[in-house]
Amino acid sequence: VIITAAGDEVLEFAAEAAANGARALLVLPTGLEDDGVASLERHEQLLEIVRGSGLRIVGPGSLGVVNTAPEVSLNATFSGARVRAGSLAIGAQAVAPGLGLLGHAEARQMGISILVSVGGRADVSTNDLLEWCEADDRTAVVMLYVESFGNPERFTRVAQRVSRRKPILIVKGRR
Repeated sequence: VIITAAGDEVLEFAAEAAANGARALLVLPTGLEDDGVASLERHEQLLEIVRGSGLRIVGPGSLGVVNTAPEVSLNATFSGARVRAGSLAIGAQAVAPGLGLLGHAEARQMGISILVSVGGRADVSTNDLLEWCEADDRTAVVMLYVESFGNPERFTRVAQRVSRRKPILIVKGRR
C-alpha cells in the first residue's frame, strides 16, 4: 500500500491496510514529518500498527520503490525518471540523493534492478536492502547513499559478506 497522505491520515490508512491484509507499506513524504512532537507521536503510533500486524514499512519520508523485474514492473516513485531494467541496485536514505542517482542512471542509460529509498528507516533499513540484493540474481552491483547507520556492526558484517559476490559503492552523506 502506498501512502501519500498527511498527518493523522497516515495512521488511518496504515490501520486500514493492516486490517485488510496488506503486507507492506510505502510512506512517501508529506506523511509524518510535519511538526515536531506530534510528528514523533504519529511515528510511534505508526510503528505500533506495523509491528502489531506484521507489516513491513519503507519510509516514512521515502522517495519510493522501483523494481524492474518483469513479473513486478513497479515504479512507485514521484521522480518522473524513465527507469530501464538492468543490474544496478540503488539504495538511498534521503529523497534528494535518490532523485539524483535515478537521474544519473537515466542520463547514462544504466539499467536498474531495484531502487529503495528507505527514508526514515522506521522498519526496512539499508541492511535489509543489502541482504535482499545479495539474494537477487538480477542485481550485479549495489550503490548506496547513507547518512547514518542504525546498526553499524551489522552493516559491516552484511556489507563484507555481500561484497564478496557483488561490488558495493557507498556514499556517506553529511560528512
